[in-house]
Amino acid sequence: MKIKLLIAFFCFNLFIAKAQQEYADSLKHALQSVNDERSKIKVLGLLSSYYTGLYPDSGLYYADKMISISEQSGDDYGKADGFLHKSDAFGVQIKSSEALQMAYNGLEIAEKFKGSQLLLLGKAYEKIGALLMYDGKDSAAKINLHIAMNLITQTNYKPEDIVGLYCLFSNHPVVDSALFYAKKAYELFLISKEKRSLGGMVYYNLADKYYWQGNFYMERKDIARSQKSNDIASMYVNAGIKFCKDNNSIWMLARFYALNVNQFYGPGTMDSSFYYTRLLLDIYEKYHYKASVDMAQGMLSQFYQHVFPNKDSAIKYLQATLNSKDSFDRAYGNDHFQELTFKEAKRQKDLQDQKKEFQTRLKIYGLLGAVLIVLLIAFFIYRGYRTKQRDFNLLQVQKKETENQKIIAEDALENLKSTQVQLIQSEKMASLGELTAGIAHEIQNPLNFVNNFSEVNKELIEELNAERLKPNAERNEQLESELLNDIKDNEEKINHHGKRADAIVKSMLQHSRSSSGKKELTDINALCDEYLRLSYHGLRAKDKSFNATMQTNFDQTLEKINIIPQDVGRVI
Repeated sequence: MKIKLLIAFFCFNLFIAKAQQEYADSLKHALQSVNDERSKIKVLGLLSSYYTGLYPDSGLYYADKMISISEQSGDDYGKADGFLHKSDAFGVQIKSSEALQMAYNGLEIAEKFKGSQLLLLGKAYEKIGALLMYDGKDSAAKINLHIAMNLITQTNYKPEDIVGLYCLFSNHPVVDSALFYAKKAYELFLISKEKRSLGGMVYYNLADKYYWQGNFYMERKDIARSQKSNDIASMYVNAGIKFCKDNNSIWMLARFYALNVNQFYGPGTMDSSFYYTRLLLDIYEKYHYKASVDMAQGMLSQFYQHVFPNKDSAIKYLQATLNSKDSFDRAYGNDHFQELTFKEAKRQKDLQDQKKEFQTRLKIYGLLGAVLIVLLIAFFIYRGYRTKQRDFNLLQVQKKETENQKIIAEDALENLKSTQVQLIQSEKMASLGELTAGIAHEIQNPLNFVNNFSEVNKELIEELNAERLKPNAERNEQLESELLNDIKDNEEKINHHGKRADAIVKSMLQHSRSSSGKKELTDINALCDEYLRLSYHGLRAKDKSFNATMQTNFDQTLEKINIIPQDVGRVI
């Protein structure tokens, strides 16, 4: 059964490798066809990324080509990017010292760009933080990762630019926090456009954190929740393995196999752990991951010693592990890593010292400048004081003159006010006289009618009395009746003209008093007639030679309307 699985695995890898080879060939063809150096550097970066997870030596080769072409063309950005790609290739080979050195080289160049290339600078800090984290220097790693996040989020970044950071932040000591960052990385991965280089890392991160959660619940005897977490982890492991095979991401595939080795290492599942250990060793040997071979060999030695007893095989893999480990320790010992970390810390300190020295010089120059400015200000203040003193004396003289002129002006103003009051009073009296003349002239006509008809009535009454004094035989009853009718008609005319005079007086009173602001039902025809006549007589009062004939054509069918009579009258 195991042999069949191995055969199926290698056949599937051959199929995937063919598809991936086409991708690599297309990049190589693009490298030959582009002419400008910037495009070549970008293609070389893609080739380096592709081969880093497959053949790290090839990844190093293309990263070195990036650095070489960048140096020839004076492209510092490409050179810094090349060092970061080289750091990735050394990191896959678990050559931590070399990886850290390349990351520091990239950082040193990227720092020259300052604010113009924050994304590149952030990526350099991200790689340094990752290397420090894997070396167990959590405090220093967190500082670099937070710097990276701060720099990258200041740019117009894409989701794929911060997926790796969230994966690194998921190495949190609290399981819930670790899962939060892992899920955040997965959400960003789903909406990112660059999935080839991110999927394996994202799936591995989720699987690892859910396995951790499962162990966490197991320690608390919560079997159901532990099993649920482990099932979710297995789902992401299977998804990650498929993704890595589809994209030929061999390095991450090896990490999934290593995760399964540890997960299945226990009672009842040792066969699966042994199976994934063999697959892991095959990958390490086939793709020359020399620095990782010792782990797989050590695991096999343990299997042949304790699980599947085979003394010769146990000794064979144990000796291979020791040889590989000795070689690795000699070539990539921790002392070199510590030395690099110390050198970078010293470089950063030197930079800080230079910055402080520069700031000190700036402060000195600033102080000298401030002293000079103070002297100039003092000179200008003194000159201004002298000018102000002279101006003050002149101002005192002008002030006295102004006060005298003010007194004269105030007297003139009082006289002017008094004159103005007198003029206003005169104008009021003149207006009152004109208005009185207009009223008198308007009332005169109906009063004349009243007087005339009253005198006529008096004569008619005398005639009537004279007629009544005659003997009955001589009295003319028809004449008496005619006299009485004439008296009655005259009385009606007297009443009519008396009411007319009363209406004129009332309308003048309404015109002269302030409006109440309340609407009243008003005969608009009568209102127009009254105020037209008032206007006419007002003009006649001002100009005795003025004459006019008023012709009106009122609509007698109009009903009374709700208006403010005084306001409408003033308008008319």
